Amino acid sequence: MNSCPSHEDFIRAAQLGQPVPGLQIIDCHGHLGPWYTIHIPRPNAEDLVQSMDLVGVRTLAVSANAAIGPDFRRGNDQVADALRRFPDRFIGYAVVNPNYPDEVKPELERCFGGLGFHAIKLHTGLHQYPLNGPHYRPALELAQHRGLVVLTHGADGIAELAREFPRASFIIAHVGAGYDGRNRDALIDLAAEAPNVFLDTASSDVPFANIEHLAAAIGAHKILFGSDHPWVDVRYALGRVLFAEVEPTDKVAILGGTFSRLLASA
Repeated sequence: MNSCPSHEDFIRAAQLGQPVPGLQIIDCHGHLGPWYTIHIPRPNAEDLVQSMDLVGVRTLAVSANAAIGPDFRRGNDQVADALRRFPDRFIGYAVVNPNYPDEVKPELERCFGGLGFHAIKLHTGLHQYPLNGPHYRPALELAQHRGLVVLTHGADGIAELAREFPRASFIIAHVGAGYDGRNRDALIDLAAEAPNVFLDTASSDVPFANIEHLAAAIGAHKILFGSDHPWVDVRYALGRVLFAEVEPTDKVAILGGTFSRLLASA
């Protein structure tokens, strides 16, 4: 992209449901495959690519629903298959389940040893295990060694972990959208202070003018666009950023500029 899209470019794209001219959007938070409690009508890699093309999302970072749920190895295999078939459209999050501690390190070695993964996803809620628990250590140590992105659904001890693993980039899922209730303000303050802590926008329920509030509080360079697609319609998630009353350069940072930089540093 040779120049930043104008304010009018963003608004027109949102109103027409079309891509923003000249902008390659990167979505840092997506999923692949079905989920047992809700109906996801189009959850496969081909379906996701079609949805992405409608609105100009060039790349989607995905973890498999199977991986954050009942079978991390099967889910990682599903993501690896998507990476093979659509190598320029997906970024793979490797998921490990800390309830199987003996399998954490071997699975990471498998994912990063030739399957094409570039980041790590830790789902403390579904796995019912704290982020600062010892069984996540191999994942955090790998992230530190390689300078990887870690998308985390949960933030137990995140301030201490960010200091201990300064080469890892921590994206706290959903907090940039309004999730996490009572400790949201504390996590916003942490993202403002810690150079390696970021917030993503993935959620279906957000406060009014949330993007504007976050940009003023922590800077747009600490906010990453995440849709949670296909749990949440990517068009809705994207529209919140396109219509936000922030500078066009801020929108470029949110919609992939910062995430692209984090990935490039790995």
